[in-house]
Amino acid sequence: MTLQAALFPQGTRVRVKAGRLPMAQEMLGRLGTVVATDDYRPGHYAVLLDGETDSRSFAQDELERA
Repeated sequence: MTLQAALFPQGTRVRVKAGRLPMAQEMLGRLGTVVATDDYRPGHYAVLLDGETDSRSFAQDELERA
């Protein structure tokens, strides 16, 4: 089993971008903060977007450093 380090550790500011799966246009370009990573789902992040109270799940290819 190979362990993979998170590309975006907790606390990283990120911007939502288009990934390989379709996404609502209004999500693109939104800023947020990574609040959790999951060792059982490498490459997935819980992100608290600015102005929201609940986190959303994003794949690694849907995020970039802000």
